[in-house]
Amino acid sequence: RFGFPEGAFVLATVGFMIPWKDHPRMVEALLPWIESQPFLHLQIIASEHFNESMRGYAADCRMRISRIAARFKEPRIHHVDGYPSDRELIERLAASDLGYVWCPFDTGSSSAAAAQFTTARCPLVATDSSHYAFLGTGIVRGSKTDLDSFVKLIQKTAGDRALLAELRENQRRMYRDRNYIATAVKHLEIYKRE
Repeated sequence: RFGFPEGAFVLATVGFMIPWKDHPRMVEALLPWIESQPFLHLQIIASEHFNESMRGYAADCRMRISRIAARFKEPRIHHVDGYPSDRELIERLAASDLGYVWCPFDTGSSSAAAAQFTTARCPLVATDSSHYAFLGTGIVRGSKTDLDSFVKLIQKTAGDRALLAELRENQRRMYRDRNYIATAVKHLEIYKRE
């Protein structure tokens, strides 16, 4: 349904196209790994920020991600440009094997993105942030200052089947224990008002 072949390992991220998320730089950092793993697919759910000042930056992001994706004959890097419906967002994340949220400093918006992965019961690697403290043990936390170390942590987590299963179960437990659908809807309502 979303263009991933059967047996693909899907790595996903979600977040606005804003400088501190730096999606193109992250894709470039992940590229050698993607090229070496034929079943690895990257799903970038990244819409343009509602702030007018970010429009030019978003256009640059689209161009850079498209240029990198064009290296592959078959689609391996999937950019979902525009914010999908609540249902599609969760379905796309639920179809993913592992997520990541990169943000080099503490922001509440990144914790909102991380909560989306818990709603989808998808394991997550996220930069270390005080905002993630409440999100439980379905998340592996990594450095927010060193992109290379963060990418290595994503690779290490992806390669550990037992850890992935444990993280997924922890996300399921968090989802059952806390009403994450209400949390996700609240964040979407805030975005719509702004």
